[in-house]
Amino acid sequence: MDFLEDGIIQSAPLLDAGITHGVSTKKFGNMSSDRSTKNEARVNTQKFLEVLGLSLEQISLIKLPVANSSNVAQIRQPKEKGILKLIEHSKLIKDQHAFSQKSGIDAAICAAENTCLAILPADCAAIMIFDPKTKSYAIIHAGKEGVEAGIIFKGLTVFRNWAHFNPEKLLCYIGPNICPKCYRIGNKNFNLAAEIKYQLKQVLVLEKNITISKFCTCHDHEHFYSHYRAKDKETEGRQIAIIGRK
Repeated sequence: MDFLEDGIIQSAPLLDAGITHGVSTKKFGNMSSDRSTKNEARVNTQKFLEVLGLSLEQISLIKLPVANSSNVAQIRQPKEKGILKLIEHSKLIKDQHAFSQKSGIDAAICAAENTCLAILPADCAAIMIFDPKTKSYAIIHAGKEGVEAGIIFKGLTVFRNWAHFNPEKLLCYIGPNICPKCYRIGNKNFNLAAEIKYQLKQVLVLEKNITISKFCTCHDHEHFYSHYRAKDKETEGRQIAIIGRK
């Protein structure tokens, strides 16, 4: 299960495992610097981190340049603190696999302390993954396009080769995303969370270790920004989703 407290969505199993994580809500404002005024997103991010007991003076927050690709990266221990955009700090990439011609990176794994991986989803799901044995953590940006391009299978396969974990021991959280009642493509409704869960099970993640958010980014409009809903001229924004270790 997941829950909302102090404006942050968290997964109970990940919290019980002691892993730092969370998804912001509108309480903290827009997290996208491309869709807000100067420094607004940074200030909002700092407020969000403070509630989680984090400080940009003490941690490295690595933001992935997501593009609905199927590209995967392994992140090394950062030397700098603060917000680090991976597109501007390529030396943080220890290894990578470019499965797509797109330039983005939509999945990353790390084991460093005082570090968090972050993405800025709207209706796509942030899949947060933790291995209790190796203490490795990962985040995957999973929308319909990325899922169909194989980001989950490719990501987990590469992660396993890098971190040498047992997929049956992984804890996986599928964060808030657009629900099938809201997500209509043509004359059909698409169940993004169900497809993600299916693909996780295909790479041997146990069903009992998969948590799916009960929140919908589209119809829970009081809590979330939504790209899909913004088609109705609503001001568009982004949440932030993070996972890491103190």
